[in-house]
Amino acid sequence: WYQRRVRGEYSKIFTTKFHPRERKFDMVRRRRYNRRLVSNVPKPVVFKIMEEEAKGDKPAKFINMAPRIITEYEDRQVHKYQLRAYLYQARGLLGADTSGYSDPYARVIFGNRSATTDVIFESISPLWDTTLILDTVEICGHPDDIASN
Repeated sequence: WYQRRVRGEYSKIFTTKFHPRERKFDMVRRRRYNRRLVSNVPKPVVFKIMEEEAKGDKPAKFINMAPRIITEYEDRQVHKYQLRAYLYQARGLLGADTSGYSDPYARVIFGNRSATTDVIFESISPLWDTTLILDTVEICGHPDDIASN
């Protein structure tokens, strides 16, 4: 769950920098959504470990530690796959250069593997029309369970 607050950002024109407060010569307003996560889940487990004992007037010193959760699988449950991600285009990107355009690229990340498209210079609607291939993507579990998910 999250709570949504709508704020505006203002600018003289689209290609100049946006700022939070409206000024006299501003012609452009865009909405900016701020989301704050509101959790119903209890706080995570944290252990207090005494680092130094109390000595005289000096109170004891504690440090907080959260347990690390590590899942281990047998070698026969780790399977290697090939992930293919087809990227066609992006539309309506904001201009980041002084010319009002951007030099966009896309990155696909899955687990500990990643791939990146070519940079398309001077564009706000790039057309990649390419397939990124991630080899040896490791997924743990039985192949039937992986296929059903």
